[in-house]
Formats: sequence, C-alpha cells, structure tokens
Amino acid sequence: MRCVKIAPECIRISPENFHGFFEAMAIAASFVLEQFDRDKIFFINIALDMTELCDCWGFTTGNILPDLGILASKDILAVDKATLDLTDNLPLIKENVSKSIEIIDDPNLHPFARLFGPYKDPYLQIYYGEKYGLGSIEYELVEVRPAKAPERKLPPPSFPKVKRLYPKTSIKQQMKVY
Repeated sequence: MRCVKIAPECIRISPENFHGFFEAMAIAASFVLEQFDRDKIFFINIALDMTELCDCWGFTTGNILPDLGILASKDILAVDKATLDLTDNLPLIKENVSKSIEIIDDPNLHPFARLFGPYKDPYLQIYYGEKYGLGSIEYELVEVRPAKAPERKLPPPSFPKVKRLYPKTSIKQQMKVY
C-alpha cells in the first residue's frame, strides 16, 4: 500500500481488484477439482514455518506466525477455513516480517491482512469457494496426537572389528619406483 501513499492520484487500489483475484482462484480450483473423483481427494494444510511469502516464490523469510500444526480434511473449504480461523488468533512475529512491509497494527484484522492490507482479506477465498460449490465452511476440529512411542530397551552399541585392508608393510615397501 506504499504506492497509494506516494501517488494517490495515479494509483487506485480497490477492494474489487482483490475480490476478482479470489473469485478467479475459486473458479480455477473448481475446474481442477472437477477432474478428480471427490471420494479420492484429501486436502492437507501444513501450518508450520509460515512465512509472509507463498512457498512458490522460491525463497523464504523467517516465520511470521508460530507453528500451528497439520490440518487435513476431505473438504477443501473446511480445512482452509479451520486453518484461517486458527491462525487468526496467533500472534504476529513482527521481527521476522520484512522491513519493506508496513504492519497494520489493527488487532481486528487477520495476521495476513495486517501484512498485505485490509483489502486482501484471506477469508475471501472461503467466500468465493463456497459460492462456486467447492465445499462447506462447517468443520469440527478433532485433535490427533501421535501415540506414545513404545518404551523399548536398545541393545548396547556394538561395532564390527576393523578389517585391515592393506598388508602390514609400509607405503614405501608397497610402492615400486619405475
């Protein structure tokens, strides 16, 4: 949003621009999902090492949010909405945000909107996903933790005897001068 501050008369950023992007993304996702059997699709969101940039950029920054965990569902909207709802309550790690980004100190905004402006509301993807029938925004969180590892006694370490690869002669004795 710095460009608006520099040249407000030349550059106009409006909410419609962001709505158009999220609507196009939902339409594209619906075309992709139509190619697969819905009963064979499973969606996983890995909410670990979350940075300000999409992982498709090819480089990264420090974590901007604490690790949340891994979420999964057979419903793309349910898992995305759950992820957004859970990240909404996480504190922004301001020291890891790039210096080129001005953080909006509005606690009513989602952490991602605090970085990229109030027009880029991450919930727009949910709204348009629901509009185009990608899934349901209803979800139930079921926490799954790993089972306790069985306690087992490991045998003491043992190492094989070292085999001598060369005869007990010195290097000079092994080399012949031609």
